[in-house]
Amino acid sequence: LAGWPGVAGSKRGDRVLITDGDLFPPGYVELNGYKVMRHFSAERVVAYTATLIRDSGSGLGRVFHDQLRSMGGLLRKADRLTCYEGGLSANIRGDQVLVGSAAFMSLMDISLPQGLNVKNAVFCAIDGRLAGIFALNYTLPDTVFPAVEELLLEKVGPVLATRDFNLIPAMLHQ
Repeated sequence: LAGWPGVAGSKRGDRVLITDGDLFPPGYVELNGYKVMRHFSAERVVAYTATLIRDSGSGLGRVFHDQLRSMGGLLRKADRLTCYEGGLSANIRGDQVLVGSAAFMSLMDISLPQGLNVKNAVFCAIDGRLAGIFALNYTLPDTVFPAVEELLLEKVGPVLATRDFNLIPAMLHQ
């Protein structure tokens, strides 16, 4: 997080960076289904979402790329990718695209459906309108809890360095 100067300046070595792939290796996050809002094509919404997630380096890249490929769709070229806490933004083919959590969509003034009850989801908005909702299932591998417990016993604190905006401490506590 602090680059090499931060690593070199750390003398105690009492922290370890935990990435998306450390917590949820490939195959442990699955797409549970998705809904595309009318006025948008499914291929466009999946392609835009997959493109931003790929460009961000998120551990969700494979999940969205596999879905796009199964539809026969193609990734797009994104310009001016910006990463925020909870989401991403970029321009694709003249469209302003936002991809992120429900909280991020609220911060960006994107209206979400009333009574929405999706625990872990990725939302996509195009030009200020909600375009798609992707429900995800996260399954922790059996080795994660013992590994984290062992780190804590050795007084090594985990530091989340994830690019999946759903992986926040509150979600991991669940």
